[in-house]
Amino acid sequence: MMTMVLLAMAMAAEPAPAAGLVPVPADPRELVVTGQRGRDRRSEMFVDAIVQPSQHDQIARFEDPLCPTSIGLAGQDAGIVERRIRAVAEAADVRTAKPGCRPNLVILVVDDRARAIAHWQKTRPDFFETLTKAEVAALADGSGPVAAWQIVHLKGADRRPVGRTDDGVVDYYVQNQVVPTRIGTTTQFEFYGSFLLVEASALEGKTLMQLADYAAMRTLARTDDRRGAAQPMPTILSLFGPDGADAAPPSLTHWDLGFLTGLYRLDPAFRANEQRKAIAHSLRRHVASAPADAADE
Repeated sequence: MMTMVLLAMAMAAEPAPAAGLVPVPADPRELVVTGQRGRDRRSEMFVDAIVQPSQHDQIARFEDPLCPTSIGLAGQDAGIVERRIRAVAEAADVRTAKPGCRPNLVILVVDDRARAIAHWQKTRPDFFETLTKAEVAALADGSGPVAAWQIVHLKGADRRPVGRTDDGVVDYYVQNQVVPTRIGTTTQFEFYGSFLLVEASALEGKTLMQLADYAAMRTLARTDDRRGAAQPMPTILSLFGPDGADAAPPSLTHWDLGFLTGLYRLDPAFRANEQRKAIAHSLRRHVASAPADAADE
C-alpha cells in the first residue's frame, strides 16, 4: 500500500525538490494502471459521463505531437510529471514530440486560481486564444481548485485551416474536400494547446503519479472530472473529488487508458455520436483484456 504524503510545490524562483514523495517507476515508460473488468453497457456509461459536450458535433483531440511542460513545480518534480504524461500518451497511441519541442500541454500550479488567470489575461493572452471573454471569466470565477481548458482550431479534412466568423460559426470551407456524410464531416476540431491549472494547496496528499495521470485525462481530452467522480467505474478523474485523494485510485485506471486509446485511434472526421460509439467499443475491448486480478486500490 502506497503512503500518501504531502506533495510540496511552490512557485519560488529555485524551488527545492519535495522530500518523501511517493516514488514512481524508475523508467517512466513502465506504465502502471489499475482497474476492473467491464460489464454490459458500462463502457457507454463511462464515455457518456466523462466526455464534455462536443463543439460543433465533434470531440476534439491533439493531432500534432504532444509536448508537455509545467509551471510552478520544482524542477525534479516537473521532470517526473512530464515524463509520466509522455508515457501515458504513448500507451494511448498519442504521438509525442522530441525534447526541446514547443509546449502544447501545460500544467500550471498556482497559489490562487482567479488571480493567476487575471494575471495571464494581461501577460499571456495566448493561453486563452480561442476562448470567449465569458469563458475566461467562468474559468476565473469557477469553484474548486482545478480548471482545464483547450485552445481549439478548426481544420479541413486535409488539416488546412478553415475560416470562422467571430461567433465561431464556419463561414467558408477548404475546397476540394470529400462530401460530408451522416457519420463523417469535411472539418475537424484539433487541440492546438491544452491547459490544466491546479492550486498548490489542493495537492496535499496527492502523489506525482496521480497528478500526472489526472493531468493526462484532463488535457488529452475534454473531460468532466465531476461527472467522472460521480459515475461508478474507477477513474483518476476522482482525484480532486469530494471523497479526497484516499478514495481515488493510485494511478490511471484501465478505464482511463482505454478511453484515451479509443479516442486517439478513431477517425477524427467522425461526428460526435459515432466517435462516442467507437470510443466505447475500443474501451470495452481494452477493459475486457485487462488482467483478471486488476482492481481498484
